[in-house]
Amino acid sequence: MKNKGKRPLCTPKGKRPLCTPNGGKVLAGVALTGKPHSAKVRLTQDSLDKLRNKHGTELEHWWQKRFGHTFDALTESEARYLIHTAESATIRDRIAAAEQAGNRPHGGG
Repeated sequence: MKNKGKRPLCTPKGKRPLCTPNGGKVLAGVALTGKPHSAKVRLTQDSLDKLRNKHGTELEHWWQKRFGHTFDALTESEARYLIHTAESATIRDRIAAAEQAGNRPHGGG
């Protein structure tokens, strides 16, 4: 991710001085864990193409209405999961089941 010259990017392993120039304070920290393929947060064009080729535009349009964004806003790990799901209907059914269990989307309606 490019920083565009606004603020220094912070990293773990004792890099606090990079995060606190000019008297700034660290308010919180987050560490992501997972499998090596999950270390790539940014979606690759190859994965986006595979996802769109596999599930077509119908699922992506549904996704945008449901969550408020298209597939290009997914992480690499999210896209990988959807690519490995055989049918678009399965994706929609799993999301509906999760919602019935009390999990609600954070995006669109």
